[in-house]
Amino acid sequence: MAATTGFDTLDMSLYFGTPDQKQDFCKSLLGLLKARGCVKIQNHGIPNEKIHQLFDMTRKFFNLPFEEKMKAKHPPQANPNRGYSYVGQENVASISGYEKGRNPGTTRDIKETIDIGSKNDDLVDNIWIPEESLPGFRAS
Repeated sequence: MAATTGFDTLDMSLYFGTPDQKQDFCKSLLGLLKARGCVKIQNHGIPNEKIHQLFDMTRKFFNLPFEEKMKAKHPPQANPNRGYSYVGQENVASISGYEKGRNPGTTRDIKETIDIGSKNDDLVDNIWIPEESLPGFRAS
């Protein structure tokens, strides 16, 4: 684990190494996410071209009119965690207080998200906008 531009970096190739390396990687990943909320992953095997394509498609999605994004609206209940959540819909900040026995706060998150799971998930379907709203979004 090395510090780079303010982010801790983990080597994903260790996940595919020995069982001990995999366990160490997972412990480090969990620890960094709990402590800092983010981590940089290297040697993940995803081509840069694909990463740039995904960021481009994400920008295009969030630039859609609100009404279009709401066609993939996250269900009112917490689960399944799929679909579009608008600014103020989520209250993730209250989770840490809840875990400590405190009542959830009234502060809402100032972010919008699109939650998409694996295409191989047989238990929970993804919620998509229509293809004509953003051609290629689902395929990317």
